[in-house]
Amino acid sequence: MTRTVNSVLTSELKTLFSTLREAKLSHGDCKGANILIVNNKPILIDLDAMKENAINDESLHQKDIKRFLRNFKNNDVRLEGLL
Repeated sequence: MTRTVNSVLTSELKTLFSTLREAKLSHGDCKGANILIVNNKPILIDLDAMKENAINDESLHQKDIKRFLRNFKNNDVRLEGLL
C-alpha cells in the first residue's frame, strides 16, 4: 500500500514533536510559519525562543503543538494523536 503525501507528512510531524518531547525541548514559537516543509520533511526554524527544560514539562510541549495546529495551513494533516 502506497502512503499518500499527507500521511507521510503527518508521520514526519509526529516524529518531530515526539523528538522534541523526548529531548525535553520546547520551541516557544511553534507556529506553522516556523516549520518549513521540504520534500515532505518538516524543518524547524526560528529557534531563538527554544528552551531545554530541566524536566519533561508536558504543558510546554502541548502549548507548542496547539499553537502549530491553530495556524498550520494543511487541512489534510491529522495530528490529533499528539495532544
